[in-house]
Parts: sequence; structure tokens; C-alpha cells
Amino acid sequence: MYNKITQICGSQPIIQDNGMFFIYNLRQSEVESKVRALRALPFVLEVTSYESGKYDFSQMMQTQLPTKYYNIRGKVTDSI
Repeated sequence: MYNKITQICGSQPIIQDNGMFFIYNLRQSEVESKVRALRALPFVLEVTSYESGKYDFSQMMQTQLPTKYYNIRGKVTDSI
């Protein structure tokens, strides 16, 4: 089941622990589609995203805000 989660998230860092998974440092533009894809998996019980507190200032122009990064936290079912 974690193989499917890894396929959806690609090269993002993933931590798996006791039926929980954590995906770190997703760009703001990627979060919505990843959360939607993870919620569609039958063995995923819940998925939430939250700001990581990390920002990318490297591509920023004076009129832009820095790119926010998000983390995703989820829970999987034991019975699969």
C-alpha cells in the first residue's frame, strides 16, 4: 500500500510509521492534486495538509510572495 503512495508523490520525502504517513516539502502548486489523489486511494482513511514553515525565496521578484511549502499527513487502514 505504501508503494501506491510513493508512486503518487514521486521523489518527495515520505516517512511511514504505525499506519501514518508524512510527506514533506511539497510546493503550494502541487498540494491540492496530491491530496486529491491520496484521498482517492481505498486504504487511506484521512489526509490533511499544513504549512511547513519553509519558503523559497530564490525565484522571487519584488512583487511576488515567496513560494510556500506544505506537508501532508495521512492515516492508512490496517486491513488490506
